[in-house]
Amino acid sequence: MKRLIEKYLKKLEQQGLVNPKETVFIASDDRVYSNTRLSKSLVTIFDEMNINSLIIAKPVEPYKKIIESLVVSKDKVIIPQDCETRTFFHDFPVIEKVNKQSIIQALSKRKSAVSRDGRVVAYGMVSPEQAYINISSTFFSLFVKYFVDRINLKEAIPKAIYNLIKEIQPLNLKEGSIFEAGKALVSLRLVDSYFGNISFINDGLIHISQTGSSLDELEDTIVTVPLDMSSTNGIIASSEFSTHRSVYLNTDFRYIIHGHPPFTVIQSMLCDERDCVRGDMCYQSCKKERYFAGIPIVSGEIGTGTNALVNTVPNAMKQSNAVIVYGHGIFVASKEGFQQCLDEIIRIENTALMDILRTKRS
Repeated sequence: MKRLIEKYLKKLEQQGLVNPKETVFIASDDRVYSNTRLSKSLVTIFDEMNINSLIIAKPVEPYKKIIESLVVSKDKVIIPQDCETRTFFHDFPVIEKVNKQSIIQALSKRKSAVSRDGRVVAYGMVSPEQAYINISSTFFSLFVKYFVDRINLKEAIPKAIYNLIKEIQPLNLKEGSIFEAGKALVSLRLVDSYFGNISFINDGLIHISQTGSSLDELEDTIVTVPLDMSSTNGIIASSEFSTHRSVYLNTDFRYIIHGHPPFTVIQSMLCDERDCVRGDMCYQSCKKERYFAGIPIVSGEIGTGTNALVNTVPNAMKQSNAVIVYGHGIFVASKEGFQQCLDEIIRIENTALMDILRTKRS
């Protein structure tokens, strides 16, 4: 268990989210383990909540300033509008103090919470990995909300945050394998926690990351599914397998990467349309044609309904090698290999970043 704690603390550090020395990570197995000296009060949370793991993290910059800015108001909850929040979190309770009572009260209803002093608390029900996923995704959603809110309110981005955000540098894939591409997406912070997926097709077989897999640990989690669905392997493939398959059925593309680059997601949620009848339901169905950096932005829900990704993304990819999904992320395809997919994601993300920073600095 100590090894797992160290593993996921290292992942959080590599994502640029926390300093392990300022993070409390507790997990239960045959006994309770922790990376720090245990507090009896925190240990008793495990008895009352029947959880496996708990993380209390003090963010590093720029997340520290961003989260502190979000908790300045007297609101009891923070409600981002990105896909990850809608699907997995709903909202993030704001707790006044990080203590046993407030943690139990907040986490009995939600997977994570934010404190007034800017710390983030999250738990895992059955494994330390779940706690890592919840807290990593919480950081992502709060980051997106901060920028979307400031831009919508026409508030400039403080220099203290502006100066900490850098463009992504190109990365050459030496082998171009699906494993190498997955590791690159994680190292470049183009996905968070276990989100994102990747695939290629060869001789009528789709090779795709398994649902719930970490893209930097794909060696044992690639699923092979016949394009004609003559196998049931699709059951354990990525939740967006149907979208990948539909792209392969309707285009000549052979490689697909789906990532969650934060500034691309932020750009997808910015719209000058006033008095829109869709309100905050744009992610479900938006009839307006929108583009960013020459890339179409489409609506799309998880699942197989009329407005689902399986319909909106492949249709847009008949005219474009990349498609941005409102509040969700980006799909990029190539006929040549994963390097072209990666290069395009980096180009679009850097364009999204510079577009925001160029006009919104104070």
